[in-house]
Amino acid sequence: MATLVTVHGTYGNVTAGDATQPTPAADLQWWQPGSAFAADIQNLVEGRGGDSAGTPLAIMPFAWSGNNSEIERRAAGSQLLEQLDQLEARGEPYCVAGHSHGGSVIAAALVEAAGRGKPLDGLKGWITIGSPFVTLRRMPFLIARLGLTQRVMLVASMMLLFMFLFFVAGQVFGAKAPAAADTNTSAAAWFGGWRNVLAAVMMSVPTIIFTVAYEFIDHSRLFFYRKSTTERAERAFGAKWVSLCHANDEAVQGLRSLPRARIELFDPAFAAQRLALAAVFVLPIAYLIVISSPTIMVGIANFLKTRVYQVEKYTAVEQQFDALRKGYRQEADVARKQAAGAPVSRSTPEWTDIRRQREALKARFPDYVAIERALRFKREFLVEGGQPCARGELCGEGRSFAFNSRLLYHIVTDDLTSSLINDGTKFGIWSEAIRAAVPMLLVPATFILIALAMMLVIGAIARAASALLARILNRLTLAEIKREIFGNDTTGEIAVGAEPRPAWLPAGVPFLPDDLANPITDYANRATAASLAKFRNALSTLALTDGRPRDAGIVSSYLTWKELVHTTYFELPQFRKTFAKALAEADGFQPTRAFASDPDFPRAAEWLAGLRWRADRAASKPT
Repeated sequence: MATLVTVHGTYGNVTAGDATQPTPAADLQWWQPGSAFAADIQNLVEGRGGDSAGTPLAIMPFAWSGNNSEIERRAAGSQLLEQLDQLEARGEPYCVAGHSHGGSVIAAALVEAAGRGKPLDGLKGWITIGSPFVTLRRMPFLIARLGLTQRVMLVASMMLLFMFLFFVAGQVFGAKAPAAADTNTSAAAWFGGWRNVLAAVMMSVPTIIFTVAYEFIDHSRLFFYRKSTTERAERAFGAKWVSLCHANDEAVQGLRSLPRARIELFDPAFAAQRLALAAVFVLPIAYLIVISSPTIMVGIANFLKTRVYQVEKYTAVEQQFDALRKGYRQEADVARKQAAGAPVSRSTPEWTDIRRQREALKARFPDYVAIERALRFKREFLVEGGQPCARGELCGEGRSFAFNSRLLYHIVTDDLTSSLINDGTKFGIWSEAIRAAVPMLLVPATFILIALAMMLVIGAIARAASALLARILNRLTLAEIKREIFGNDTTGEIAVGAEPRPAWLPAGVPFLPDDLANPITDYANRATAASLAKFRNALSTLALTDGRPRDAGIVSSYLTWKELVHTTYFELPQFRKTFAKALAEADGFQPTRAFASDPDFPRAAEWLAGLRWRADRAASKPT
């Protein structure tokens, strides 16, 4: 008995029905016994018997998960090979046919058979229908091809070697040169001699063991990358392959063009505005960073102490300056008490006394203003409780919030206003008011200008960062989309494309001839037109669904799989006869009498011509 093993494609088993319940013949898929396609093929092809009568053709379905996963396809290939082994044990001829990624499952089974040295003598042919074969590339480095657990173990095994290498580096770069008396000592002896050589070997043993073990496992797991395996698969199974693929097959052409796809989901400026919001918070954040950093605060205080106020310069005249100022104040107090009975404005004599006092001090100390500011800074920030703070630096050592906040406030008030109003002596009674007003006006204005400048800088950085981030995210997103579409879920391999031929065959075969391809296209177009018409008529119904979940499936009721070329092959009688002719040409199979007398039999032979793989075929791929 001749057997046809049928392998469905991705998600081809979703509508296969409940195995525990009988399924109407009209609902059976092409690959299931009893389907319209299976019944038609059994009427067209039979096994070659001892006489002209022939034997009935057996249909043996192979069901797998159907997930779009390279791991699942390879696992299904291994399971299919086990089923083929059972057919081999019977000694009967058989062929295998797969649609879509069912062809990938068959190719995986055959290359595994080649790798395991199984000739599969009973296999007389294998037919793929609209099959895109994903091409994967092995990552060049072993560690990239390992799973997470294996990577952790490999790196852990290398730690002993790492420790030894760091030890050697420390000895080489940190050790002193040998003394003059040791000039006769050889370099090897100075370095450690044979002991270090032996230590290097011993320290490398775990790494070597794990590397060799993982290389062996990797070599066994990725056997289909071996040249000897692919060459054996080509010799054993290449000539038995028939490819039935439409030039406009959506799945095949879609996967072929996927590596060239450029999807820009993220605009270069998508994050610029959000990143530029940092300009709003940069000054407050900078203030909090500065005020909470002891190093920065002490550094600011030391800079003011030495470069701005030059406190040490005026330490020598500090006592004399304070004594004279105190004396002038006492004289002013006596004069005020003597005139206590006179109706005098409270502020006038005070400001007059202050000005007179400062004028007298200026006469004695020409750099009076600098001395006044230096001593005020010292008493506010370098002295606490009458005693100098540690090392003569900022009190609290930069960890006191009180001193830190006072110092930053001092920078934007005292230093700025003193330079503008000359320590309150230039504008007399209005000096204190001006001292309070200047920070209120100039400091916000200064910070606004700084903030605007930072906004421009941050805006430019944000735009550049957004463009870079968009480029990275687009690349990652596209890579993830490609990974999902290719079903590339293996470790250490990258899907680089897809072709209508297995990667281990160096040349492809032509697409279906126009006489056979055009009816398939017309059938799909008619189905599309009918579905669109039904869908258009259903728009009013869809508009009333209000997005209710119970009506979410209404769209699917107006669409079928027949709108695609990829899922329409089996609907056409011409295609079925071409498939049957390819099957009947296999050793151990033959056309039935009804098929041999069919008017389309010669045309099927014409359609099939050139669709078998030949070793001498030009290396050009189908276009």
